[in-house]
Amino acid sequence: RAERERVGAHVDERATDHLERLRHPVEALHVAHIVITDAQDHGFLSESWTVMNQTYSKNASNFVNCAAQGNDADGYHVSHECLFTDCTADDNGTDGVVVQGHGFSFSDNCRFTNCVASNNERSGFFGGNGNTIDQCSASGHSRYGVEVATDMNNVIRNTLRNNTMAPVSPPPANGIAPVQMSAGATNPFANLGL
Repeated sequence: RAERERVGAHVDERATDHLERLRHPVEALHVAHIVITDAQDHGFLSESWTVMNQTYSKNASNFVNCAAQGNDADGYHVSHECLFTDCTADDNGTDGVVVQGHGFSFSDNCRFTNCVASNNERSGFFGGNGNTIDQCSASGHSRYGVEVATDMNNVIRNTLRNNTMAPVSPPPANGIAPVQMSAGATNPFANLGL
């Protein structure tokens, strides 16, 4: 009986610790080597949230070597201050009343390095301002390879091919490097269109 009471006290202590963590959710997330397929919503979701009448919006996330494939909405749907390295988004989105399905959907101040978006229902990369998309690939989308709110993003050294509307939007200016053919590229930061 004494052993049962000691174990019960330990379980109660762990439950109390868990509840305390729920009151103060983690505001940063590291996700590595995870594959999400065939979800009926977004593959990965990291946004601001409200718990016990308190809004948490500092949700910086770090995704490394993850994959989102065949999900009904966006492959990755995140808000701001996120880092993506070696991630893929393939064949996400459905054509319904509201068409969803960007490979990577994000708002501001995110960085993408060596990521691949292919054959998603909308754009490969869809975002706001202050983002960096560097050395990534986007192909086979019904909209753009990269679609960002303004030219106040760094979109450089990417491979953008077979995207229905255009390789990139808005047109190259300021932080968005020009799209050039690899055989005749003159700008070392050029996005390559094949």
